[in-house]
Amino acid sequence: MQQTIPQPKIEDDEEVTYEVTTAAVKRSVHLFSALQSTHGHWPAENSGPMYYIPPLVMSLYITGHLNTIFSREHRKEILRYIYCHQNEDGGWGLSIGVHSTMFCTTLNYICMRLLGVGPDGGLNNACERARKWILDRGAVTTISSWGKTWLSLRQELHTEPYDEIDWSKKRHLCAKEDLHYPHTLLQILLWDSLYLFSEPLLNRWPFNKLRKKALKVAMDLIHYEDENSRYITIGCVEK
Repeated sequence: MQQTIPQPKIEDDEEVTYEVTTAAVKRSVHLFSALQSTHGHWPAENSGPMYYIPPLVMSLYITGHLNTIFSREHRKEILRYIYCHQNEDGGWGLSIGVHSTMFCTTLNYICMRLLGVGPDGGLNNACERARKWILDRGAVTTISSWGKTWLSLRQELHTEPYDEIDWSKKRHLCAKEDLHYPHTLLQILLWDSLYLFSEPLLNRWPFNKLRKKALKVAMDLIHYEDENSRYITIGCVEK
C-alpha cells in the first residue's frame, strides 16, 4: 500500500485546523481500507498464548463438529503451530518462549491426540516427549484449577487408574511450574469450607432455589454477552 495523502505535521504551538484533522482522518481511512480483507473483516494474528486453540479443538470434538469445521489443511497447520512452539524439555508454556507449564502442556497434548496424532507420534515424537514431561511432574492431576476443567484423556496422563482417583484430595495440587503464588492457609480453608459445607447446603431446599436463581442470572449474562457482541465476545477464551 502507498499513501497518497501527505502526512500532516503540527508543531507544539501550532493550531490544529480543520484541514489538518481531515487529512489525518483520510490517511487513517486509507490505511484501514487497505488492510480490510475481501470478506469484510480485518484479519490479525492472535499468536503467543498456547491455550487458545486446544479448548476450541476439544469443544468441537465434544460437540461432534471437529471434522466439519476443520479441514485436513486446518488440522495440519494447527499441528505445525504446536510442533514449532514445543519447548526443548517437551512441554509448552503459557505463551511462546516461556517455561513449560502443566496447564499448557496438557492442553496441547490432548489437542494433538484429538487431531489424530498417535500417543508416541508427532514431529520429533512430540506426544511422547510431552507425556513424559507430564508424568515426570506428578501426572495431570497436578494441573492448575483452570486446566482441571478440560481433562479428557483418562489413561495416558495419569499415574493411577482414573476411576480410583480421589479428586477431593487433588483439589489443592498444582505443579510448581504452574504455581505463580503459593496458596495461603486462609485460601485453603476457604476452598475447603465451600466444598465441605456450602456445596451440600446449596443443593438442599430451600437454598437450592437460591442456587437455581444464581445459575439463571449467570446464564442470562452469558447470553447477553453473546447477543450484544454478535457472538464475537471480548476474546477467544470466553468462547
